[in-house]
Amino acid sequence: MRVIDGTGAAAREDQTLVIADGKIAALGDAAAAKVPGGAKVLDLAGHTVIPGLVGMHDHMYYPSPAGPPPLYPEHAGSFPRLYLAGGVTSIRTTGSVEPYADLEVKHAIDEGKMAGPKIHVTGPYLEGKGSFSLQMHQLTDAEDARRTVEYWIAEGATSFKAYMNIMPEELVGGGQGGSRPRDQSDGPFVLHWISRSSGDRNR
Repeated sequence: MRVIDGTGAAAREDQTLVIADGKIAALGDAAAAKVPGGAKVLDLAGHTVIPGLVGMHDHMYYPSPAGPPPLYPEHAGSFPRLYLAGGVTSIRTTGSVEPYADLEVKHAIDEGKMAGPKIHVTGPYLEGKGSFSLQMHQLTDAEDARRTVEYWIAEGATSFKAYMNIMPEELVGGGQGGSRPRDQSDGPFVLHWISRSSGDRNR
């Protein structure tokens, strides 16, 4: 098989990859490879192996065709498996309509109860008044934004998407909610800001 290692080096042809206990144990030219006795051998001639892909903007929902109003059903059972089947081994959900479901799926994958990529869960959208979706909470003020961010950080979210109609004071409040001491085991707190394409309401 061909191996592309992701470093920018040329692809390596005719390679043998040994996997033990779910991890790469050895990689080298097929002619010199030592395959452990009793190993399951797959003939992958004509195939290419690459490092796992990291998805930085991924969702666990898909638009419903039955609108209006626009609805975005969660696909927590199929999407993690589809990401993994496509070679994506880590994702950030980048906006959630069902954050509890996303968190429980993450826990199930981490505990080996379900197949899927490593998931970094983004909290619910931080959206202001005028949201087009019934599934998005519309923030009322900076304090509401602060409480929302603090609550979902405590639940396990590590990032948030500030969406189209959020006001500047609400954005500041959300940032303040993310500034309190917290568990750093799942990485840094991240606040994404998605501005509207027309007008300057978010500036």
